[in-house]
Amino acid sequence: MATADKNTGNSVRNFVKAMRCLALIGAIGTLWGPAESAALDPKAGACQAPHIKFFGYFASAMDGVGSGDYINDISDHSNTAWVAGNISNKVSKAAKNGMKSIISMRWELFDEYLDLKSDYQAAWEKIASAVQVAGIEHVAAFYPLDEPYWSASQNCVISPSNCVTPEQMTKNLATVNALIHKTFPGVPVAVIFAASTVRNDKFVIPNGYDWVGFDCYHGTFKDCGGRSMSWYVERLRSKLVANQRLIAVPQAMMPAQATEKQTREMLAENDKYMQLICSSPEFIGIFPFLWDGSEGNLGAKSLPAVKTKYHVIGKSVLKRSNE
Repeated sequence: MATADKNTGNSVRNFVKAMRCLALIGAIGTLWGPAESAALDPKAGACQAPHIKFFGYFASAMDGVGSGDYINDISDHSNTAWVAGNISNKVSKAAKNGMKSIISMRWELFDEYLDLKSDYQAAWEKIASAVQVAGIEHVAAFYPLDEPYWSASQNCVISPSNCVTPEQMTKNLATVNALIHKTFPGVPVAVIFAASTVRNDKFVIPNGYDWVGFDCYHGTFKDCGGRSMSWYVERLRSKLVANQRLIAVPQAMMPAQATEKQTREMLAENDKYMQLICSSPEFIGIFPFLWDGSEGNLGAKSLPAVKTKYHVIGKSVLKRSNE
C-alpha cells in the first residue's frame, strides 16, 4: 500500500503542477436545455438546483495527497469524500460525518503503464470486501481511472514498448466497469476525460460508465483548449447512452503567488461554470479541485474567497439533500 499511496499522491501532484481547471462535465442521453428556475443565486452564491445531489472536493481523502484525509475539514459543507488508501476506514469515517464516498482504484487495478494488472480480479475482490465492511450504502460511486486515454498516451511516449493503445484501454475499462456492476449493481461508475480526449475525432465512452465528465486546463468558459465549455458538453452528449449523468469539478486552486485580483478573476469564470451546472438538470454533482494545495499552489482551504464561495454552494446542496 505504501507504493500505492505514493503514486496516488504523484498523480494528483501532476494535476497541481499543470494547474488544471477541472470542469468535469458529462451528460445523460437527452439534449435537455437549461432550466431557468434552477440557477445559481447571484446574491447568495448558492446553487438552487434540486438535481445537484452531491458536493465534495476531489482527492479530499486520498492517501498521498496532503494529509491524506480532510474529511473532518469539509464535512460541514460536503456530503461526498473522494477516497483512496484505507478504504474501509475512510468510507466509515465519511459515513459517520454524514458523507458518501467516491472510491479511486487506479493503483489497485492498473499497473504503472495503465494496463490491467494480472491479478486485478483478486484486487477488486479485496476492494469489494473492504466496501462491504464499511457498507455499500455509503458509496456514491467507483472511480477506476482518471483521464484514462490522456494518461496512457503520456506513458506511451515515456515507454513505447509498454504502450496501452486507445483500443486496449477501451477494452480494459469496459472489463473493469462490468466487474464493478456485477458485484454492486446500481452503484455508479465515474470517469473524467481530458479535454484533448474529448476533442479527438475517435473519442468514445467505454461501456459501463454512469457519470461522465471532462477536465479542461488554463482556459476560460468561452475558450478552453480552443473550444467553449458548451461545445464539450454537446460533444459528450453526442456519445452518451440513457441514464448517464453529468459531474462537474470547477477550479478551487491557485498558484501561491497569485494576486487577489487573479483569484477573483478565476472565481468569475467559475461562476459561468456554475451557471451552466446549476441550470442544467443533467448534472448530479459538484466536486471542486482542490481542498488543500501542494507544489507551490494553494487550495480552497487557504484561499478565503474561494473557500467562502464553495462553502455557500456546498451548504445549499447539503440543505436540499437533508430535506
